[in-house]
Amino acid sequence: MASAPSLPPTRAGAQPGGARLPGVGVRVALLLAAALAWTLTVQRTADMDPGPGTMGLGFAGFLGVWVTMMAAMMLPAVAPVATMYLRGVRRTAAAGASLRVAGLVAGYLAAWAAFGVAAYV
Repeated sequence: MASAPSLPPTRAGAQPGGARLPGVGVRVALLLAAALAWTLTVQRTADMDPGPGTMGLGFAGFLGVWVTMMAAMMLPAVAPVATMYLRGVRRTAAAGASLRVAGLVAGYLAAWAAFGVAAYV
């Protein structure tokens, strides 16, 4: 039995023939945003006491650190979902696809912010 011919190796994010897979920009943008969020989280918490509770912060300060920390940890995890969502949105209506993905990510972070409110209380 003959085996199927194999395709030549391609770059990550590319298809044979040179076409790029959709969503590479979304993944890169989310990973860069996560790196920025990690930098901000480390800067904001460098002088913080390791005590329990809200770490001596008021509500706005706590929520700001919480959302930044959640973005740092969770944006890489939502990148594959955002890419898949982008592909689906582009199939149905290409107009506004980027805004829809931004809405998905904003909603995801809003859910984490709501959990941060509950944690603060």
